[in-house]
Amino acid sequence: MEILKFIQSFANPFLDKFFLTVTVLGEEYLAMVVLLLFLWCKDKKLGYKLGLSLSFSFLINGLIKDIVKEARPIGKDGIRSLRAKTATGYSFPSGHTQNTATLWTTLILHFKNKKLTVIGIIFTLLVGLSRIYLGLHWTRDVVGGLIFAILSVFISNIIFDSIEKAKDKKIVVMLCALSIIGMSYFKSVDYAKAVGMFLGFLIGYSVENKYINLEMHKNKIKNTIRFILGLFILVVIKIILKKVPAFGELSYVINYGIIVMWCTIGAPYAFKKLNI
Repeated sequence: MEILKFIQSFANPFLDKFFLTVTVLGEEYLAMVVLLLFLWCKDKKLGYKLGLSLSFSFLINGLIKDIVKEARPIGKDGIRSLRAKTATGYSFPSGHTQNTATLWTTLILHFKNKKLTVIGIIFTLLVGLSRIYLGLHWTRDVVGGLIFAILSVFISNIIFDSIEKAKDKKIVVMLCALSIIGMSYFKSVDYAKAVGMFLGFLIGYSVENKYINLEMHKNKIKNTIRFILGLFILVVIKIILKKVPAFGELSYVINYGIIVMWCTIGAPYAFKKLNI
């Protein structure tokens, strides 16, 4: 509480706008753009590795939140909370921080580039600080998000490498089953969304590699068309799914599964059929 109040003592209109912008970049949009660029245009293997890392991290985040059930600082005496409508679910660990740290940790480990490492660390710390400054998380939530992000990346990379080397569907089936069984114990919406994403990437990876096998190329025009067309249809799918009434946690699993399987199966199939 004292750390949060101390950070908020520096509040002013400029910092409000700055940290609101930073926290928006810590939401799903930046990660989605980077993921789809690799998955559709640059490096499909890295795209799947990044997708699995993000979805697995989201799964862990939802699971931990459901276990700890930490209340957010929103509404506490002396705490000012901005953009509170986007702060859904429990507080620990911070989803924005964990999502951002997962994205940058995966890229840093892959590219091993000093400039990218510095940028990634600074950006991740700014997102974490924004969550405290905006009064949406406690300091421990941000620290927890950083720790679970790093653990999630290392574990998901081991899982991905095992699937790549073994080419064994049993690993995929086992992981799918475990995440679904978890829904019997963890009832939060965040966990249900994470299960949909995780299943989407596992199933999409298996199906696309065997039956579609989209090839990467360096044609900038075709890559631009791929990205714009794929992203446009993705947005349309999200808009349509938002209009469908929710019928419990299962609806979130289905919705997020559909979104991810468009990215992993639908879009690559469309690109091949359209010769782009």
